[in-house]
Amino acid sequence: MLYRVGAHDEDAAVAAVESVLASVRALAFIVPHMMDCRWHHAMYVVKSRSTRGALLPSQVLPLQRALVPASAARKALKSLTSYSGKVLSNFDSASTERILSSLNLRALARTSPSIENQLTSLWSAIEVLLSEPPRDTTRITHYTKLLIPCICLRYIRRQTVAVFNEMLVAYRKKFSQIVQTEPDFSGSDQHTKFAAILFLPQHDALRGQLITICSDNPLAMHRLWKLHRDYSSPRALKAALEGHEQRVAWQLHRIYRARNNLVHAGRRPSYLDSLVLNLEEFYLACFGTLINRANRLEEVADVDQLIAEIGIEYRIYMRYMDSLRKEPALSNETFVRAVT
Repeated sequence: MLYRVGAHDEDAAVAAVESVLASVRALAFIVPHMMDCRWHHAMYVVKSRSTRGALLPSQVLPLQRALVPASAARKALKSLTSYSGKVLSNFDSASTERILSSLNLRALARTSPSIENQLTSLWSAIEVLLSEPPRDTTRITHYTKLLIPCICLRYIRRQTVAVFNEMLVAYRKKFSQIVQTEPDFSGSDQHTKFAAILFLPQHDALRGQLITICSDNPLAMHRLWKLHRDYSSPRALKAALEGHEQRVAWQLHRIYRARNNLVHAGRRPSYLDSLVLNLEEFYLACFGTLINRANRLEEVADVDQLIAEIGIEYRIYMRYMDSLRKEPALSNETFVRAVT
């Protein structure tokens, strides 16, 4: 089949044809006698003024990531078993049902061949976790108020862990040896020790060693510098947290508008890929905060009560950070409260 499409490049042409074929398949499903409508995962693309082309695969959607390699299967199974136990044992029956329903919707988004379905299913997965808004409050205002504490409460920790993991993969033993020499938190995990090296003023020498081992890697140096700049003083830390909160709120409103345009008006914005990736990150951050907090409780948790408590904890945390604005540097006590 030959199909002519106007596009900026070959990949955009493949995406455009995929969209047309998806619409044809949708039409095939609505007639009384449905047809089996499928196509090959690769397409042969030829430019309008060329006689030769290239065989390109279909568009890979944002959530269709590769599975873990066989070498990491045992570790992945152990992680899955541990996490599943936390999900299934730490909540009351009604909350467990909601959580499993939310996970099913998120799985539907991960396996959907349509980016529009990925966005709507992911947003539905989030709504299932949250309570219904009061009559006098708009839905997005209510959801943003509940989501921001769950997404932002452990933001510094998640950011530090992400950079730690990248540094460990790149520099392995050299990096580990530097982190292990951190003296103030000898009984803590490696992520906490790494954060202490970056944020606490007494660790200039250790920070210098980290910079030295990645001196040929501008991206790694920039990430270390940015973490140190944002979180090495109470004033900078509070400003970074407030900036992140504002960005999350703005992005949630943007995602909700795009979702409403899809569901109610049938309009598809051109930037859906980035919205889906951001929404997936928000979902994982929110879900992880809920599971970690429920795991610390002695009794089974109610998800609505848990979200309310996280909101209270986040407001207390932000007020505490605000009270330290005039402090010149982080103390060990403030570091523990802010990062761990």
